[in-house]
Amino acid sequence: MNKVLQSVKKAAIAATTAVATLPALVFAQYGENLNLGPGFATNRDLIGFEISVINVILGFLALIVFLIVLAAGFSWMTSGGDPKKIEAAQSRIKAAVIGLVVIFFSWAIVTFVFGVLRNV
Repeated sequence: MNKVLQSVKKAAIAATTAVATLPALVFAQYGENLNLGPGFATNRDLIGFEISVINVILGFLALIVFLIVLAAGFSWMTSGGDPKKIEAAQSRIKAAVIGLVVIFFSWAIVTFVFGVLRNV
């Protein structure tokens, strides 16, 4: 099970890195006329673009939390009543829920801070 979690972590890191860097490289030639569609800002609104990137990253982190809870639940169901395996699965679920709370509060802080910066 640890190999599966390591693979999921590596895939999540690769996906997050790609999402964070590739749009800037791919659309670099368009300059100020960049329009990524609804939900994304243009180059003229740097704060809006940063908020969009942070929201995408936090969305991927929430997806990772979901996968961790799913893997821990599967581990719990297949534990066969072994108390050590059940306790390990429960601790992973608790850690994932704490991570989800941290993700939510980080989103709230980022939204607040960038909202204040936008009005300055």
